[in-house]
Amino acid sequence: MKVEKQNDVNINVFAYTDGSDQTRNGKPNKLYAGFYAVKLSEAAYSSTMNVLLISTEFIQHFVLIQSLSGLLSGNSRNNRAKHYCVRCLRGYVGFKI
Repeated sequence: MKVEKQNDVNINVFAYTDGSDQTRNGKPNKLYAGFYAVKLSEAAYSSTMNVLLISTEFIQHFVLIQSLSGLLSGNSRNNRAKHYCVRCLRGYVGFKI
């Protein structure tokens, strides 16, 4: 991506779906609700920026994700910090994956 090369930064783009685009029996399928990766950087720069793509029918907007683990863990009852894989968005409690 041109912006990555100009700023020497990896940029990962994520988005959210509520499952309404995947219907089951005419109702939104909540099984498909959640965050997903739109574009993952293939560059190898020392710093990484994660952004959330918010889109409607007419506009698209990017928002900086300051903490991916904070965004993905939401209102979790577990107080232990989780580390998330940017490829699969699976959470892990420790650094050993």
